[in-house]
Amino acid sequence: MSDLNNYLFEEIENLQSGDDLQGEALKAATTKALTIAKIGEVIVKNASIQLKAAQFAHEYGVSSPIPLGIEDKETKKAGFKKVN
Repeated sequence: MSDLNNYLFEEIENLQSGDDLQGEALKAATTKALTIAKIGEVIVKNASIQLKAAQFAHEYGVSSPIPLGIEDKETKKAGFKKVN
């Protein structure tokens, strides 16, 4: 997450310091920044899902998040079902 944060702030700095950016160069820099921001949103959502899975697993006494599709005695105890 810190790498993502660094990339986002780097793009902000590039746009702010790019006084010489005009026309196509400005359009390209803006498109790049928007693309990084959109990818960043997906990364943050994914991390949020992983955190929720870890919290859920902890709540039900599972020592670590269970990858989907894997079933063992702990997942059965926690109410997880095998995905085929």
